[in-house]
Amino acid sequence: MNIYQPNPDFVIPCIWDFSYRFNSLYRHWQFSKDSIVDYTKKVSETPDRILKNYEAEKLNYFKEKETGILHDRETSMLYESDWSEELLLVHYENEHSDIEYFPEFLKGSILSMSLSLLETLLEDLSVEIARDLDISVELPTQGSFLQRYLKWFDRSCGLTIELTKENKKNFMAIGAVRNKYIHKLDRDLPEDIRRIIHKMVKPEENEVINFAFIEKAFEEITQLIEKLESGYEKFYKSLKTKD
Repeated sequence: MNIYQPNPDFVIPCIWDFSYRFNSLYRHWQFSKDSIVDYTKKVSETPDRILKNYEAEKLNYFKEKETGILHDRETSMLYESDWSEELLLVHYENEHSDIEYFPEFLKGSILSMSLSLLETLLEDLSVEIARDLDISVELPTQGSFLQRYLKWFDRSCGLTIELTKENKKNFMAIGAVRNKYIHKLDRDLPEDIRRIIHKMVKPEENEVINFAFIEKAFEEITQLIEKLESGYEKFYKSLKTKD
């Protein structure tokens, strides 16, 4: 399952290297997301299962007690009194927190890694262009890493990547969420960023950053790389024509 396919007729090594990593990350996302959905579903059902098992074991204990079967002190204490609330408390203090944190860990790490791969590609491609033109890579000091690289591509070699107003807003939101990941995904996001996310995907109740948002981030990066690949091909061919 690949989300991005480089042009096989014009091989750009750094873009192909990116595609291997990016597609692998996407498969990792799909596999992990499905696994977490299954796991958290089971965890959410655990309290009912704990109570049912406890009641069944308690009933069996008293049946055995009536027949004269003796039990150890700990078993007797467990069923002679009602320990159901204590058993549930153990669950809620441990595995139940995975329902919230497992998806959060996955979303944050996947988003962070996908943007890191993008940034690495932009760096590698800029080095490639600088080598072709015998110039140095001197990025503007203002803007996000994406804005700085796109400005450098445009100014250094005329490689212009046209992003729509919506694309720019979406990348701003994706970057803002990645930056907030070191704290908590949904916490302290500015209201304007929340509005952009709401337009990108339909948020779930009490969850601004859902799985659909991560999927949208993959799509945005893929579309950007397709434009970047096409633009570099035109630049390279025009450079060779001059030679």
